[in-house]
Amino acid sequence: MTAIIARVQRHLEGDAQDFADLPYAFATVGDFAAQVYRATLTVKPGRTCSYGDIARQLGQPPAVSRAIGTALGANPWPLLVPCHRIVAGDGKMTGFSGPGGIRTKLRLLAIEGAQLFVE
Repeated sequence: MTAIIARVQRHLEGDAQDFADLPYAFATVGDFAAQVYRATLTVKPGRTCSYGDIARQLGQPPAVSRAIGTALGANPWPLLVPCHRIVAGDGKMTGFSGPGGIRTKLRLLAIEGAQLFVE
C-alpha cells in the first residue's frame, strides 16, 4: 500500500504514473463496469478519449455511452482507474463525481500534461 501511495504522490507532483499494473478487485463490481474500467486503464496519462471511444472499444453502439458514464461515476478507484481522462465526444468536460467536480478533472488532466482546448 505504501508503494501505491508513493506513486500517487509522484503522479500528483507531475511525474505521470500509469496505474494499469495494479491488482484491481474487478470481481467486486459488475461485469459491464469491469469492462469499462479495463478499457479506461488503456487511456494513458496526458491523453483523453470519449465515452463513445470506450463504447467502440467494447464493441458497443454509441448509445451505451451513458451507461459508461454511469459506470465511471461509480468508479471505486478514482485516479487509479483514470475516469478523469474520459470526456464528451466534442471534447467538452462532463461530470466528474470526485470532490471538486469538473474543476478537479481539469486539474488532474493539466498535471498529466493533457492538451486541453478552450473555445
